[in-house]
Amino acid sequence: MKFLKLEPHNVEERTLKICELLPNARERYRTIASAYDKLSQTLRMVQDLPLLITNIHPISPYLRRTAPYAPRSTYAVIERGSASVRDTIALPISHESPPFLPSIEVQLTMEQSGKWGEELGAIARLKTAFYVELAKILKEKYSMQAVPFDDYLIVHFNTVVFRLVIAYPKEVHIMRKQNARKTGAPKDSPASRAKELEVILNPQLTALQHRYIFLRKRILRKFKEIFRVCATVA
Repeated sequence: MKFLKLEPHNVEERTLKICELLPNARERYRTIASAYDKLSQTLRMVQDLPLLITNIHPISPYLRRTAPYAPRSTYAVIERGSASVRDTIALPISHESPPFLPSIEVQLTMEQSGKWGEELGAIARLKTAFYVELAKILKEKYSMQAVPFDDYLIVHFNTVVFRLVIAYPKEVHIMRKQNARKTGAPKDSPASRAKELEVILNPQLTALQHRYIFLRKRILRKFKEIFRVCATVA
C-alpha cells in the first residue's frame, strides 16, 4: 500500500481459492471425452451426405489429456449480460469483449470419389458445401448447435465447442503435380509440406500418441497387479 500510494480503506484482503478460478481438470476432461464419443457416434450415423464420413481423427491435445488446462464449460464462459442469443448463436453485445474459448479440433476424412476433382479451388468449395450440409443435418436431425464456415464447422455439444475440419490427403499430390509444371517432376513446396503435415502426418502422429497413452495405462495397470500380488505374498 505504501509503495502503490493506496489508502488502507481501498484495499481488501481475500483468500485465493484456486478451485473457483479453474475447473476440476479430471472431471472436465471426462466431460470432453464423453462429448467427443457421442459426437463421433453421431457423425458415423450420418448417411445423407453425398460422400460418407470414413474416418474421424481426434487431433486436439485436449482429447489426449496432454494440455495443462482443459477448456472451460460454455456455461461458465458465456454470460447472459455479455451476449445475446439469436438462432442458438451467442452474439457479443456492443462494447463488450467476447470471451475466448478454445475449440477442440476433430479431423474428418470422406470416402474417395471422382466428385472431388483435381482443382484445388473446386475442392475447397466442395468442402464448404459439406460443412453447410452437415451443419443442417446436425441441427435438424440431432438437435446440435452447428455453424458452418468456409474452412471448418463449429459444433457446440454438451458444453464443449468442437471444430470439425475435412481432410483430403490427395490435395498434397495435386499441389506437387502443379509444381511439376515448372520442373517436369512432382516437387514439394512450402504449401504442399504444410498441407502434408496437416492432413497426413499430424493424424498419424496423433494415432501413435493415443496408442502410447492406452499402452501406458495397460502397463501401469499390470504393474499395480504385480505389486498387489507381491504385497500379498510378503
